[in-house]
Formats: sequence, structure tokens, C-alpha cells
Amino acid sequence: MTETIICDSTYEGEGAGTSFSAARGTMDSYDGNGDGVGQIRLALTSFVVWRLFLRFPTSTLSLPAGATISSVKLRMVATSKGATTDFDVYILAGGATPPSETNWDAALTITPTYTWRNTAFMSLNTQYLSDELPTGINLGGNTYYTLIASIDRSLSSSSGYIGIGRPYNATEAYRPALVIEYSLPSSNLPIIWWS
Repeated sequence: MTETIICDSTYEGEGAGTSFSAARGTMDSYDGNGDGVGQIRLALTSFVVWRLFLRFPTSTLSLPAGATISSVKLRMVATSKGATTDFDVYILAGGATPPSETNWDAALTITPTYTWRNTAFMSLNTQYLSDELPTGINLGGNTYYTLIASIDRSLSSSSGYIGIGRPYNATEAYRPALVIEYSLPSSNLPIIWWS
């Protein structure tokens, strides 16, 4: 059985500086209307890095008694793409909305083990599912994820970025969502056959 939880908040963290290293080092601002993941060199000494922080109200999930979550995946849509370098979009469990400097810094120190997808051959305005995510979502509150580009994580000097569909997009299918599959316990009652 499947349930879908729509993301109710995204914050784009932004670091800017005279080099990619400087831009990665400190989050200068965050935008509750932002949607960017990646990085770009705007001028000779102007560099920007974006990381995206997502919140899902998983306490609203109404699972039947005894249900076991077997699969959690992140479904998203890229609505824009810029620059020339393709990259993996990594998913980190955890974060906050709005994000703090601690959340920003953690994105570079936590080893990414989950990927949404690579941006090569990606069609815009098309839904894609992530790798399997941890099934231990927070049923008593919110569940948070952080998105970071592999070129950011690897300290690359290449430029590449995408925009992700926002939670309030007029097209519901463009909104980030957790797709949760679960199973119910099998009945232990004996089967009685009538003749």
C-alpha cells in the first residue's frame, strides 16, 4: 500500500564569495521561496553555491495499526537547469527549515549515501524517484532532508545547477513528495472452509 506526503516547506541556502571555497564556507542567506541546488561562477571573482532544505509533515501520515513501512523515496521535478556541468543530486537525511549555519556546514561533512538522480539526460517538468531512503521517518513530527550537488560536495570548480519544483507549485505533480510504501500484518486467524 502507498501513501504520499507533500513537502510543506523548502528553503534555499545560499553561500556567496570570491571563490567556490569561500561560497561553500558560510551560508550568507536563505530563501523560503528558493528552489536551487548546485553552484555557478557569475564573474571572475563572484561565486554562488545553493543547497536546498526540505520539510515533510510526516506526523500527518495515518498508517493503520501494525503497519510496517517498507519503502521511502523522494519524488521531485526539476523545473529549470543551468550551466554546463551535470552532477548527482545527493539527499542527506536531516536538516531544518529554515536552515542554520550548522545545517549548511553539515551538508559538507555528512557522507551522502542517497541520490535523487544525475542531471544528465534529465527531462525538465518530469517526475523522478530517488534511491531508497531510510524507513525511519518521524511519525510524531516532521522529517527533514538536505539536497546538495555532487560538484559542491567534491569541491569542484565546475558550474551547474537546477531548480526543483516548489511545495506551492500550481501543478501538484511538481511538488516534492515522499512516496511511502507499507504493509499490513498478515492475519493469524485460521482459514475455515465450508462445504
